[in-house]
Parts: sequence; structure tokens; C-alpha cells
Amino acid sequence: MTYLRDYQEECCEKVNSELSNGTTSTLVVMPTGTGKTETFLEIADRWPEGEVLVLAHREELVWQPWQRWLDKTGEHGEIEMGDIRRSTYAKCRITFASKDSLYREKRLERCFPDPKRVGLVIIDEAHHAVKQNKTYQRILDYLDHPGLRVLGVTATPDRTDELALGQNFQTVAFDYPLLDPAGGASAIRDGWLVPIRQLLVTVDEIDFDELKVSGGDFQAKSLALEMSQEKVLHRVAEPTMEMAGGQRCMVFAAGIDQASRLAEIFNRKMSGRAFCLVSRVSQSQNYGHVINSRDKNSRKRALKRFAEGFYQYAVNVGCLTEGYDCPQVRMLSMARPTKSRSLAAQMCGRGTRILPGVIEGTDWRLETPEKRKKAIEISPKPFVRVLDFVGNSRHKLVTVADVLGGKYPDEVVGKAKELIAGAGEFGVVEALAEAEEIHHTELEERRQIQAKVKYQSQAVDPFGVLQVVPAREPGWHKGRQPTHGQIRALLKFRIEKHKIEKMSFHQASQLIDGLIQRAEGKLATYRQCKMLQKHGVDTKDLSFSRAGDLISRLAANKWTHL
Repeated sequence: MTYLRDYQEECCEKVNSELSNGTTSTLVVMPTGTGKTETFLEIADRWPEGEVLVLAHREELVWQPWQRWLDKTGEHGEIEMGDIRRSTYAKCRITFASKDSLYREKRLERCFPDPKRVGLVIIDEAHHAVKQNKTYQRILDYLDHPGLRVLGVTATPDRTDELALGQNFQTVAFDYPLLDPAGGASAIRDGWLVPIRQLLVTVDEIDFDELKVSGGDFQAKSLALEMSQEKVLHRVAEPTMEMAGGQRCMVFAAGIDQASRLAEIFNRKMSGRAFCLVSRVSQSQNYGHVINSRDKNSRKRALKRFAEGFYQYAVNVGCLTEGYDCPQVRMLSMARPTKSRSLAAQMCGRGTRILPGVIEGTDWRLETPEKRKKAIEISPKPFVRVLDFVGNSRHKLVTVADVLGGKYPDEVVGKAKELIAGAGEFGVVEALAEAEEIHHTELEERRQIQAKVKYQSQAVDPFGVLQVVPAREPGWHKGRQPTHGQIRALLKFRIEKHKIEKMSFHQASQLIDGLIQRAEGKLATYRQCKMLQKHGVDTKDLSFSRAGDLISRLAANKWTHL
């Protein structure tokens, strides 16, 4: 379809508004498969002043938007990557560049002798562009001038190493989640991606407790050795083949030896139906089914044959987590356990695309979520199945429930994982909804118990007083402190200064939202709630006027009882 989807149009408008009103850098968060490339190319096409530079960290992420720009506008955008150089007399105002090629001083000066001519820099997969990444930073420092604007686009803003994207991006202009616990717009509920069904497979032979952790995730070498044990290989391969049936399956492996052996086991069952894609091939692993991802022609041929159905299993080690689209994938086998939500989200995103021609075509589109979800339901791909492998572990492993539950409280995600573990295959959306209902029931029970007991603690938690359930902190906010505006707003709502000093930017934002909602609903204020809860009053839905009456009664009784 040539025109944008509704959320893509909304994103373009919000980015334009953000960058034209004083903000110099902003972030867009959209799940894999929802058209990030089409969206940022539309933003580039509408950009009013100066040249546009699109930066990416991998070759395919340079060529893909270049090709789509050509399809969209008929223009051959400039390219700066490897041996390909941007023309000195460039006629097209957009340049697609590899950040590893462009960051060198001489190439920067040759490409953009006058940095002020660049009006917009778009960074694809922007979760890589933290301050500590010197290649991105050198490019941005060279191009920096008062009129420059920077747009980051990512599906996975969380980083395992907890480095904050907020250091490079001032705001988040648009955040379109996979799932919204409040029932708002989200990719799966709106029918733009297929639902996810998860199956947890316990492999007793895997002992994660012995694995080393580095940068917030398992150390690659120790994980690869653990997952390459003979028994573990078969415990992973057997359920993968059983659950896949005849459907196309992508397998994510932890190391080259594991990937090669898994593909070998698949091929024993069905000769020639599996290949593995790895970054290097040793002499001992030089089999026909092992393909070096750096061999561009072999890689392209293998992936084409996988998309066409010649291969059923595509095993890879970090080669297909970004920038590869194959809607025909019906199952994902996570043979690379992780503690990283961002990595799990990248892997999960390889399977959530809808089959072509189901919800839209060249000149048509199903315009309502109900129609799209019905079409998905009766299509050959009504959902994507994800196999997550778990073993003996004190570590908190990240699974699909963590990916979809990004905006849910940790307690809800934990309960959803328990439900999935106890029920075999489970729809993750349904598990989260059921877990949220259980969580709310438990909160209500606790609240009723608390209302019967006189409040004695001196350490008052504003979230507890207002009964605001803290949500997970998005990756782009990690490390950020409350702004002066937030501090002023919280003080105006009479939140204690020493409590504000302990809050993060995200906590302050969430608490302000809760306070504003109470004010708009004419409910009791923070100070009223705090005072009345000491005397066992349930303040959840208590009105401002009723709270005032109760406090007056307390005062008349010399603050001893109601």
C-alpha cells in the first residue's frame, strides 16, 4: 500500500512537531515489522531544509532503505559505504551511509565539506547510538550546528548494559508498543502483527548457574559451551522438530559449534532441509550446510531458498537478529537463552510479520483492527510459535513474556511466566491479561487488609499512598534524573523533597501522571490520602470533598479517631 498506516502518519506528525519546536534530537520506538523504514523515509521526504543523512551499522540496513527510497521516489539516493563513495556532485539530497565507513575524518570531510548543509540525521537501530559509541559520536560531533536535528529509530530501546539512550536523545516523540496493558493502541491488538504463542521447554542438562555474566548477559563463550553439550543439543532439536512440523523455523544459537551441530541433526531427520549461517567457518566445520555470512552471494542464495521453502530450518548465530525479514517464518526456536530483553525482542521480531496479502495489498487495506485480526486468524499464519528453553538457574532468563510485557509491572510478567510454564503452550497476550487480573485481585486484597490496620510506618511511599503501580523503566530513560519541571510539579503536588531526590525521571513522570489523573477526577490529594490512610481509610476512589469532610471530622476528634 502506498499511503501510510494511521500510526505511521501519527508518528510523522509527532516527530515534525517535536523537531520544529526547539528539540534537537528525538527517538521513535516501533516494533519490528511495523514499518519503521517506511516511516522514517516519509519523514525524510517531508523534511523542509537541508540534506538528510541516514546512518546504519550493517550493510543490509544501508541497502534496504536505499532500495525503498528508490521505489518510493524514483531517486537514486547517495551511498557512503566501503568502496562506494558519495558523489562530489550529488544530485539527491539524501545519503545512506555505514557509520563504520563514514566516521573517519577524511571521509566525513569529503562527503560533507560543509556540515551546515545537513539538516537531519536519521539513525536506524538507534539503540546502538549511545554516547559511549565513538563512531556515532564522532559523526554527530562533526555535523553539529544549531540547525541540525537528529532522529533515532529503534524497536528495542532497552540495553543490557543499561547505558541510557537519553544521553543522545532528548525526548521520545513516538512510542508504539507491541502490547499496551491499558488497552491503548499497540501493534498486536491493532492487527498489524501476528499474535505470539509461547512454549517453555525445560532442559535439565542446562546449568546456567555456572555461566559467567558480562555486560548484563551470559558471556558468549561460556554459554556456547553449555549449549553445545551433546544431550543439550538433542533436547533442543527434538522439541524444535516436533513443534515445527512442516513449518519454516528460525533457530537462534549461542555459538558456531552449536549451530553447526543443530543443523546437522535437522538434516539427519530430513536431508538437505537445514542450513546454518555463521560469521566464520573453521576447517573442522566446513560442511555444505554451514554458510559464512560474510560470503554475500552464498548468504543471499541461502536466505532466498529459505524464504521460498527449499530450506525449513535457518540456524544462525547473531546474523539474523536485525535487518532480516521473512514473513513465512512460523516458528522461532530460542536455542540461545538470554538475560537481555533487547536481544530477546530482536529475535522475537523475526517471526511476528503477517503473511503478504492478508491485511493489505497493492491498492487495498483492511482499515479496522477487527477485520485485520480476523484475516490473520483465518490465514495460513494465525500466530507465531516461540520455543523458549530454560534449565536450572538462579539467573532471571528473559522470554517472550518479558518482551510483550515491557509495559506491565514486573509482578504481572512474573505471574504470566508462571502460567505459561504450568500450561504448556499458551498465548502470551492471554497469559499477561490473566496475570494482570490475578495481580489486581491480590492488590485489592492487600489494600483491604491495609485499610483495617492503623497506618504506623513513618516511611511513606508516594506510589503506595496513591496506589500507582510502578511500571518498568524504558531503556531510553535509564540513568536519567527528574527534570526541573518535574521537580517543580511534584513539589506543587506536595510530594516531599527528600522523596523526589530518590526518584528517577521515569518514576517522576509516572507519579505526575497519576497525580494529574486524580486531580482531573476530583479525587483526594496526596496529602489527604497520606493523612487518612494513617487512620485506616481506603482512599483509592475517595473524592476530594469527601476527604475534606473526613479530615474535618478527625480534627474535631483531636486527630484520635474518625
